[in-house]
Amino acid sequence: MSKPGSMKDPQTISGPDDEAHKLAVSLKDQIEAKAGTKFDTFQPIEYATQLVNGTNYFIKVKTGDNEAVHVRAWRSFQDPTPSLHSVKTGKKVEDPLEYF
Repeated sequence: MSKPGSMKDPQTISGPDDEAHKLAVSLKDQIEAKAGTKFDTFQPIEYATQLVNGTNYFIKVKTGDNEAVHVRAWRSFQDPTPSLHSVKTGKKVEDPLEYF
């Protein structure tokens, strides 16, 4: 069990009905804008969460054969609309998903 405010261990995204998958797909245009590129492949594959007066989502998105971006988004408890916090580019699929 993780302590309050700490990032939970990453989990595999189970499919398109997974909450983290839906969140990443809903932010795709913003993620591409922040990354400065359009992705032919956009497959959310792993995520972790952190409770902080809402929920931080850390999501690994596969964008090529062995390429990925790491996405940080936040969702308030009161408003279900997610907001994009940041995007880390230049990642590989095997890179661990960590707090940023």
